[in-house]
Amino acid sequence: MGILEVKDVGKRFGGLQALSDVNLSVVENTCHAIIGPNGAGKSTLLNCLVGKLIPDTGSVMFDGQSVLGRSPHEINQMGISRVFQTPEIFGDLSVMENIMIPLFAKRDGVFRL
Repeated sequence: MGILEVKDVGKRFGGLQALSDVNLSVVENTCHAIIGPNGAGKSTLLNCLVGKLIPDTGSVMFDGQSVLGRSPHEINQMGISRVFQTPEIFGDLSVMENIMIPLFAKRDGVFRL
């Protein structure tokens, strides 16, 4: 079982089915990418994971806890963050330091790599 478990997630916008039965499992300490053409639902899925959108169906579990119904800042505190397509970086920091910034946003002092 992964630290992130997405099961049967679906999201509809009116007549457009943006996500349908999405399932994935992410094991801790691994790196993954979501790829696909424009309109494939990548951003919609990420927005469901971080609480910006609520899926119409399915479940999203992180570290054994549901993220559904939580606010984006609560989900961030759990350890989930996202990077937007248009990079907003700190030019005087290294790539690794820029990637680590969301990890240090956790105010409880616990972060995962």
